[in-house]
Amino acid sequence: MKEEEFLEPERIKHTMKEMKYFQYEKQYSEIAFWEKLKKIAKKAGLKVIAYALISFYVLQKEEVPMKEKIIIVGCLGYFILPFDFIADMIPIFGYSDDLLGMAFAIKKCLKYVDKEVEDKVIQKLRRWFRVDSDYVSRLVRDISK
Repeated sequence: MKEEEFLEPERIKHTMKEMKYFQYEKQYSEIAFWEKLKKIAKKAGLKVIAYALISFYVLQKEEVPMKEKIIIVGCLGYFILPFDFIADMIPIFGYSDDLLGMAFAIKKCLKYVDKEVEDKVIQKLRRWFRVDSDYVSRLVRDISK
């Protein structure tokens, strides 16, 4: 499946309902989030980590409504789980379900992904990966299409 097809809004909505991300809210904690990122950053890849960081930093913003925060927490809770719909250890596809959930959450909260969020994400990504300064902006533009 091509990435463009994978991130189509209808596919994201269908998958979110199918996977019931909202039941994973209980799995989320800030400590568990950072532990998971440190543990899997290189293996999961740049895009998964970027989506997770965007979701995390949007969650921290006070102006984000509770409804959207619940969606983000559910998606990040699912991301943190060691066992999920598609096992994370499966090469190439292991994090595709996590990526899909986070793309859905980011799309719902796109208006809160501002320069401050992008700067925080880029700072973290530069520590773990070699990325240029406009990588996150391009990623956010791709999500919004």
